[in-house]
Amino acid sequence: MKLKLSNISSSFGIPALEGMSGFDLVIGDDGCVQDYGKVLDNHVDDVADCTGLTLCPGWIDMHTHVFKDICDIALEPDLIGPRRGVTVLVDAGSSGCATFPTFRDVFLCKRDYPIFAFLNYGSLGIIRCNVIGDYETDDFIQEEETLACIEKNREWIKGVKVRACSVVLKSRRDVELVEAAKKLACKAGLPLMVHIGEPKPELKDILEVLRPGDIVTHCFHGKNRGRILDSKNDRLLGYVLEAKSRGILFDVGHGCASFDFQVGKKAIEQGFLPDLYGTDLHNLCYPYPAVSLAVTMSKLMACGVPKAKVLEGVTLTAAKVLEIEDFQGPLPGKKARFTLFSISGDPREYCDSMGNSLGVDRRFVPHFAILGTKAYPCME
Repeated sequence: MKLKLSNISSSFGIPALEGMSGFDLVIGDDGCVQDYGKVLDNHVDDVADCTGLTLCPGWIDMHTHVFKDICDIALEPDLIGPRRGVTVLVDAGSSGCATFPTFRDVFLCKRDYPIFAFLNYGSLGIIRCNVIGDYETDDFIQEEETLACIEKNREWIKGVKVRACSVVLKSRRDVELVEAAKKLACKAGLPLMVHIGEPKPELKDILEVLRPGDIVTHCFHGKNRGRILDSKNDRLLGYVLEAKSRGILFDVGHGCASFDFQVGKKAIEQGFLPDLYGTDLHNLCYPYPAVSLAVTMSKLMACGVPKAKVLEGVTLTAAKVLEIEDFQGPLPGKKARFTLFSISGDPREYCDSMGNSLGVDRRFVPHFAILGTKAYPCME
């Protein structure tokens, strides 16, 4: 069954469509882009009216927890996926090598949209968040088994995750854990994502370990220590700027305790823009305060990130990290994975993880997530 996206108003991040307006895009029976242009008549079976909407590569949420029932904080992925405009979900460390086969068989293989994983350095992943530590004893770390799991499941595993803050490590470990996880990620040829919060380890020590392409998540947390801002004058710390300049990626990772509007606004005012806009959605921050990827994107735009930079983070940058299609070349023959959205001027008030409120005058509103020939109508 063919699908036509009719009368698309504009596009973002797709060079083949740059400058076009009021155009159609036809997706063939095989789910791949067949044609695009002005008022196409391709005898299609299904038509989605896209008047007033912008087409972009499908939105990617780089930080979620969707290993439901095994990870105690995880959500049902369908709650935060295509019906929210998100075409790819990345689970950030809910599973480890011992639990990943169940995650794969029960969740990843049974969805008609992609779910990828950053495999936890701890073999069990997150079972009881912050109650049973991911790295409780040395027995929780099984490097050979983790590498074997990655090698067997490269279709789904796109990185390694380590949680490195005092609430997780309970002062039993320090930066050597990040060093060990980095070495394993290097052996696997994958990026490392590091959860930061209150030391230890110290943020400076963590950043010194990381390579270009590795990811620091929760970059705008407002905890008493371990922030990216100097506690005395709210200036960006020099070692944070140095890390960004050499290619370390910074992810928002909103969650229930890791996004402070004041930290975000002060950093953005100084020219520090996140690279990725993960929600860290789980059952402690859904439906509030994180809500959805669209709402998280809107919050960052209200904090001062230009619209184009937000969109780049949830499309092109995320696709590059995951090494998946980013639609930068010719379109015909590419499997369709798009988001159609608008910018609403209907004002809203949103909260961060600290209970602070922020008025939002312009916000991202998803209308359709397109995966192959399926058009998912969306809610914000």
